[in-house]
Amino acid sequence: MKHTNFAASVLSVVLLTGATSASAQLVPGDLTDPTRAKPQAEAQTFAIPEALQYPYISTYYVKPMVTPDEEVAIKVFVTDWNNAKVRLGDDSHAFDISLRCSADGKTWTTLEMKGVKSGDHAFNLGKLVEGAYTVGVYCKDSKGRSSHTVWQEFRSVGVREENRRDVAAEDLAKYGLVPEKDRYAIVGVAVPHAESKDHDVYLSAVKKAA
Repeated sequence: MKHTNFAASVLSVVLLTGATSASAQLVPGDLTDPTRAKPQAEAQTFAIPEALQYPYISTYYVKPMVTPDEEVAIKVFVTDWNNAKVRLGDDSHAFDISLRCSADGKTWTTLEMKGVKSGDHAFNLGKLVEGAYTVGVYCKDSKGRSSHTVWQEFRSVGVREENRRDVAAEDLAKYGLVPEKDRYAIVGVAVPHAESKDHDVYLSAVKKAA
C-alpha cells in the first residue's frame, strides 16, 4: 500500500508541473538535502612514508655448480626505492653493499662495498675449495635504510683424475654428438667423485670453427 501511495504522489507531481516523461528528472535527495554535510575534499594521493622507502637489491644468475679452478663472482644490482637512475637519470644515491658467505652455515665471511652508486656491481669470491656455499647480499642507503637480503646457494665440485675416462662410442650416442657431422672435438668425460653426491656425467666438447 505504501508503494502505491508513493508512486501516485510522484505521478501527481509530474502532472502538476506539466513535465513530460521525456524531460522529467528526479534529483536524488542526498544532493538537495540542505542538512547534509558537504562532501569531503578528495583524499590526497597516498605516499610511502620516507622511513619505509627501502633500497632494492637483486642478484644476477648464479651458477649452481662451479669448480675449484674457476673464479667465482656474485653480480648484484642496487637502486633506490624509486629507481631514480633509470626513471629520472638521478645518480645521486649511494649504497653500502654487504655479502656474507659460508660453507657450513656457522662461520661467515663478510665482504663490503662502501658508497657505491646505483647500478651493477660484483663481488669476486676467488677460487673456492670444494663444498656447499650459501651467500646473502643486502644493502643500506645513505639514510641507514636496509634492503631485503637475497640468498643464493651453490656448490664447488672438483673432478678427480681417477674418475676420468676416455670417451666411448656410447658416450657420443648418449649425448647425440657426431664429431664428423657436428664438428665437435671431444675432450673428455668426467664423473664427480662420490663425496659430491652428484652422479651426472660431464662431457667436455669444444665446437670447432666451421
